[in-house]
Amino acid sequence: MEESGTSGTFSNNRVVVTKVTRSVNHNTSLQISPMKFDGTNYLAWSKAYMISVRANKLARYFTGKTICPKDEEGEEKWLSEDALVMSWLLHSIKPALSPQYMMIDSAKDIWEAIARQYSHRNNYAQAYEIRQKIKELKQGELSFATYYSAMTYLWQQLDSYRTFRHITASDDLLAFQSDIEKEQVYDFLGGLNSEYDPIRIQILGRESFPTLKGAYNLL
Repeated sequence: MEESGTSGTFSNNRVVVTKVTRSVNHNTSLQISPMKFDGTNYLAWSKAYMISVRANKLARYFTGKTICPKDEEGEEKWLSEDALVMSWLLHSIKPALSPQYMMIDSAKDIWEAIARQYSHRNNYAQAYEIRQKIKELKQGELSFATYYSAMTYLWQQLDSYRTFRHITASDDLLAFQSDIEKEQVYDFLGGLNSEYDPIRIQILGRESFPTLKGAYNLL
């Protein structure tokens, strides 16, 4: 992609205007997302894909913050970049699903169509699977730090499916968040190896119950 501008130089008391072309580098490979959308992984896929697009400074083609200019040169540049984002998007979707989006006119429209169709689908199933992984996760042969990292990652995933994050703060909400934090600590302590039993008992007997990070620091 290129952007054009002008600069002025002086020669024999005359101003000479020259056209300056600045190169804007984008990833032109067809697939930029580390995963493909298969109809069941919308949350993880959409986040990974948006990170890749933001890294190329083209996320505005999804948000609607940029519109197609009316001048010929601006329109050509906009259509070119939008087509690039569309190609990334279509190639990040499994072949069985991508044909239904081929005839849509812009990257923004494709992105919104997928969101309408899949953003709330399979949420219960996905949340259930993550919750099961949390319950089954044990330290075993994992290092303490690796175990903590794995537990934190799963809880972050599960938290993405919760609706309370969008509610205005209130006493009830704060109490609910506190219960969730305690549940995280219970799961974390429950999966630790037996060598941590003395500290586990000490944490559970504290008057001020720690957060997951607080429990990690105590251990």
